Amino acid sequence: MTTIQNSEWSKFHLKSFKLNKFPKYPNEIILKTLFGDYTKHNIKLGAKSRVLDIGCGFGNNLIPFIDKDCGSFGIEIDNRICNLTKKILKNKYLNKKITIKVGHNRLIPFKKNFFDLVLTNTLHYEESLEDFKKSINEIKRVLKKKKYFFLTITANKHDFFQKTKKISKNIYLNTNKQDEIRYGKKFFFIENEKGLKKLLLSHFKKVVTGRVTEIINKNCFDIYLALCIK
Repeated sequence: MTTIQNSEWSKFHLKSFKLNKFPKYPNEIILKTLFGDYTKHNIKLGAKSRVLDIGCGFGNNLIPFIDKDCGSFGIEIDNRICNLTKKILKNKYLNKKITIKVGHNRLIPFKKNFFDLVLTNTLHYEESLEDFKKSINEIKRVLKKKKYFFLTITANKHDFFQKTKKISKNIYLNTNKQDEIRYGKKFFFIENEKGLKKLLLSHFKKVVTGRVTEIINKNCFDIYLALCIK
């Protein structure tokens, strides 16, 4: 992202915080996938585990891992967002060790083989297949062997996807004028679950994929998800 986009996202986060309109609880899909039995993988996390949320936003998806006394880490694209996230989490967890740093998918400010679990809900913001692969390689770098990477990306029925225009293979232009931050920007989309699994299997030992679609009052939330093992 550009410096201008970073600033726009920071303004969005600060405004959301002031209006008290920001997520305060972890994503249900993350809870069901990582703590349920959907994938048949028993992911054991505890005080010696380290978890990273890439694009951690307001820190809500770190909450279940903080509660498990995991080493909880997050990265965001701008220092103002990081400071806001620290403030929110420290107010709730005074004595917990939480680390929030500036970074992004392709530049994770931690050493290799550091994390037991990496998760992200932002990988669909990449602009090309090359950027997507760079993100995956950077995630693999910081992930321990035989440990886990969880991601969600926008699927093709999602409202966000519908307000785009395809300009080349897997590349779409955001045509939603109401989206002040992303209007006119190009995004890389994986168009089906099979394609997502094939791409991830070229990087990881095992991959489990799925899809979640919710339609409420003609509004559609549609994502692909994947749990990968290095």
